[in-house]
Amino acid sequence: MVRVREAVERELADEESLKERRLAAEASLVRARATETELEELLRADVSLLSRAHETWFALSGLRERLRGTAGLAAERVRNAAELPC
Repeated sequence: MVRVREAVERELADEESLKERRLAAEASLVRARATETELEELLRADVSLLSRAHETWFALSGLRERLRGTAGLAAERVRNAAELPC
């Protein structure tokens, strides 16, 4: 009878320990999901910023090419004007 009672007490203690571990694991899962949600929101914000930066880079690259063309045309006109007789 004593052995059976001790075995039951050990099983109850093991069951209580498992319940505590399960609760701790569930709490950890809730925290991990909250962190994941927060990181996903930050990622969405960063994707938007990256997209705008990419568009700005392309716009500035196009403007740079236009300015190079204008500078080249101005230099050519100066050379042509220098070749004209006064």
